[in-house]
Amino acid sequence: TARVVTKRMKVSGMGGQRLRSDIMADTTSSTTTRYFVTFELENGKRLEFHVNDGEYGMLAEGDSGELTWQGTRYLGFER
Repeated sequence: TARVVTKRMKVSGMGGQRLRSDIMADTTSSTTTRYFVTFELENGKRLEFHVNDGEYGMLAEGDSGELTWQGTRYLGFER
């Protein structure tokens, strides 16, 4: 049994510029968002897992249920 205690996102991006004539042109633009959820077990231990965006959206802080994981890999959470 576990409880969702916090959620966070990490956004990283890259961009590049190229000088052409007298103007700056944006040649690349991409960002990546990673989603993380921290669970607290009954014994007080906290575990943070990377989850996909769908899981992240379905979980709310305070949710309680059965957490399944293997090593450092998140497998699922059922309320």
